[in-house]
Amino acid sequence: MDDPRLKFDFCVSSFETNPLSKTSDISGLAVISMDLCSKNATYIGKYIDSILKDGKAEPSAIKNLKDCIEYYSYALEDVQEAMKAFNGKYYNEGIDHMNNAHIWANTCKQGFIDLGVDFSPLRKQDNDFFQLTNISLNIIAIIRGP
Repeated sequence: MDDPRLKFDFCVSSFETNPLSKTSDISGLAVISMDLCSKNATYIGKYIDSILKDGKAEPSAIKNLKDCIEYYSYALEDVQEAMKAFNGKYYNEGIDHMNNAHIWANTCKQGFIDLGVDFSPLRKQDNDFFQLTNISLNIIAIIRGP
């Protein structure tokens, strides 16, 4: 993977969460990485929901947070579609769906930027999702070939 936006340590630590990664071939790593994306998108939706429920969200951020729950549910759907496409060896379609998942997450972030609202409660989660989607994208692209 030669994507300069990927962080090697993040990639390694992410794969270390799944013991199967130690013996997986590149296709297995693709499946593991997409599974990590799926779990992460689900976690982010629940995390945002907890922010809304604890009542500590700034009033100006509430609408954006609600929108982000929806965006991450769309991202999750795209990750799941990417997994199906990958398993069917439709690599370009898998890449398209992973790109869409990343775009949904970016749409969440952009809503905060556009309104000048503090995005810090989601910055780490967003960065993690960005890294995970890029790991998946790079692996699928390697498998697909030129």
